[in-house]
Amino acid sequence: MSRAIEVREDQTLADLHEGLREAFGWSDDHLYSFWLDGRFWGSSSTEYTAPVEPDEDVATADVVISRLGLKSGAEIAYVFDFGDNWRVSLRLAGRADDEGARYPRVVAAEGDAPPQYPGADEDEDGAWLAEWEAADHQAAEVVIEALPQARRAEMPEGAVAAAAGQLRAGVSANQYPYSWIGKAAGLEANSPSDDAELLLCVLAATISPEEETGLDPNEEASIAALEHGDWAGAVIELCRHGPGATAEPAALAEAIEACPEIDGAPSDPGEAVVVETAFELVGFAWQAAGVLDDDRALTPAGAWLLPRALTRAWGVDFESGQRRARQ
Repeated sequence: MSRAIEVREDQTLADLHEGLREAFGWSDDHLYSFWLDGRFWGSSSTEYTAPVEPDEDVATADVVISRLGLKSGAEIAYVFDFGDNWRVSLRLAGRADDEGARYPRVVAAEGDAPPQYPGADEDEDGAWLAEWEAADHQAAEVVIEALPQARRAEMPEGAVAAAAGQLRAGVSANQYPYSWIGKAAGLEANSPSDDAELLLCVLAATISPEEETGLDPNEEASIAALEHGDWAGAVIELCRHGPGATAEPAALAEAIEACPEIDGAPSDPGEAVVVETAFELVGFAWQAAGVLDDDRALTPAGAWLLPRALTRAWGVDFESGQRRARQ
């Protein structure tokens, strides 16, 4: 499925976005970005993003196209809606004379555009939810079967108590990253008194938030882009190597690719960038919860907590392998 769109050089990438939105029938209530290096979630130095209250050092799509120095054949990666992650590969086919038409305009189309929200009716939504829960359960089973020793391990009570104390102090001070993980876990409404329960609740929420996180939309989208295999591969390999194993983002991306239980690991450089960006953010949260130390190495508490938190996020009890009631 493809579209050919004409846009004037004195228009902006935001104008081109409008043309793409109309060409595919998308509503305009989502973030988007262009990467001039042609890689989805590529280098931030080549990214031009939706002009929505950006940081001072962020380039926006309000840039005039003629100032970008694009040449025929240039490839651009475009992502619309960071939640659903619609990806479009763009290529500058060439230049033509201005015919005085309304630009951007679609001049050629091949194939039907997919619906922006497949499964919009209730029956389809129910089927999608069932499929997602089945995928959660299957991923949890992979983690449980891969880590039999972790299932038999006793909880390191002292390490867990220390991690919980650190977490409570940070959440009370409402400092980053404690602020967002506390919101994600809904601690304002219900903060467990049991140390292990508190940590499992918070860690599960870094994987599958129970509430709004308050994160920047780009940061939230980065974490949401992680797939079951990314989480499973990272945690399985961390726990296999045990306390002291590095959880640096690049190392986790390599671990996912090396994990024998995971198919379709992020061998593409663009996918690896997405994984590393997400685990950079998650790493701060895991340090705050005491499962990683100051050097981003797995702690004894982390080796016990992380696999249990991961399967909990997917609605499965790590020890029994049985489905848990969703909170």
